[in-house]
Amino acid sequence: KMLLPFRMCAQVPSAVVIVAGILTYHHTLSGVLFWQWFNQSYCAILNYTNRNATSKVTNQHILMAYTSATTGAVAMSVLLNRMVITTHSLSGRLVPFFAIALANAINI
Repeated sequence: KMLLPFRMCAQVPSAVVIVAGILTYHHTLSGVLFWQWFNQSYCAILNYTNRNATSKVTNQHILMAYTSATTGAVAMSVLLNRMVITTHSLSGRLVPFFAIALANAINI
């Protein structure tokens, strides 16, 4: 059974809340850690819920992909935030998107 928040039709409304959190709290370390972890966890559960049930992907493989993507996203966010901490321009707002893009690349 698929829970409603993890169906593909709920991805956009859920993503609005997640993106708002990521963009609002990207200046604090605790905000970066929480929102990047929350985003990757939501995406992992969403993808797991909507997977092909006959796929032969093991739980170990799923856990490795989740851990790698989450670690990559958090590390990229923290690193880029430290690099652009003195600027309050658009580059600081783009940090979360680069982190999420890295996590997506890791998952592929």
